Amino acid sequence: MNNRYILVFVLIVLFAAGYAGWTLWKNTAPSAPLTQPITNPFGAVTAKTSDGFTILGAGDKSISIRITAQTQFLMGTSVKSATDVAVGTIVSIASSTPNADGSVTALIVQILPPPPIPPSSSAASR
Repeated sequence: MNNRYILVFVLIVLFAAGYAGWTLWKNTAPSAPLTQPITNPFGAVTAKTSDGFTILGAGDKSISIRITAQTQFLMGTSVKSATDVAVGTIVSIASSTPNADGSVTALIVQILPPPPIPPSSSAASR
């Protein structure tokens, strides 16, 4: 009979400890997903500044891109410059460093050529 009381007591303690641990874990689990810094963004340029530009990236997220004297600009294998980036240009930041403020400093900017213009409907019907 004494062993039954000990067994019941141990089961109650184990249950209470498990419930307390689960409650503690549930209350400390992050309620929102953790955000990862975007290190190599891609998107269309929406604004230019003296030290960089802003792009509209994935999920309609606005990302500030900083450039330095060491930033390289390429279109394919051709070397370009910051003046070749204008509002509407599509760029891929091939190499970058994330900054504490959420922006990134670009090391290599790949300028993508504009998409081809589709043929007009009258030319397509010929």
